[in-house]
Amino acid sequence: MDDPVCTALGRCGWGLRRAVAWPAGPPDNGDTVSGGASKDDLAAVSSVKQTRRSRPPVPAAQPPDRGRSSTRGRWLAVILIVACGFLAYAATLDAPFLFDDEPSVVNNAQIRALWPLTDALSPPRDTPVAGRPLVNLTFAINYAVGRLDVTGYRLVNVAIHVLAALVLFGLVRRTLGMPGLDRYRVAATGLALVVALVWLLHPLQSEAVAYITERSESLMGLFYLLTLYAAVRALGPTRR
Repeated sequence: MDDPVCTALGRCGWGLRRAVAWPAGPPDNGDTVSGGASKDDLAAVSSVKQTRRSRPPVPAAQPPDRGRSSTRGRWLAVILIVACGFLAYAATLDAPFLFDDEPSVVNNAQIRALWPLTDALSPPRDTPVAGRPLVNLTFAINYAVGRLDVTGYRLVNVAIHVLAALVLFGLVRRTLGMPGLDRYRVAATGLALVVALVWLLHPLQSEAVAYITERSESLMGLFYLLTLYAAVRALGPTRR
């Protein structure tokens, strides 16, 4: 179907050519106006203009969903932290018990049963786990699952370290999003990821992870970071 605008403009052009051919204008028969264009031509053009004005405006392009993009970025950061943590310490999983692991795990009679719970929460004196009931309880859980399979103990150590890194990631990200730090909010996820990876993979952390008895240090760090995270989350203006 022909475009009505083109048809109307063509008819107007024909009227203009007639005006040039007849400067005085054609005989006035009641159907033409000044310039030689007919009343029907001008009416058609006016109708098309009104039709175009009445058309609804084309909606503007919607901006990208920042919330969805932010959520995807956080999940990618979490996956990267977990993968890097387990890959970095994969070579230590089959290492044998060392030094203080003997009195803390191998020769520790208080981890042989989970019930009554008071036994697992009462580590023997004069051992590296003395006065550390929660650490002794985690060793008792390890023993209940895999006896003295060293891989299980080392996997738990790595998992605790990775969890601490994830909490640190959340802590830094939320801190950078607090009021007064608006200029860091856009880059908060990236900066938090870098901080968490440096902390996760730093060689100084290897002793607390690869040495089973040093699980006490890893647990202390995890609970300390959880305390800070809870404080920042409570102070934050919104849930993010």
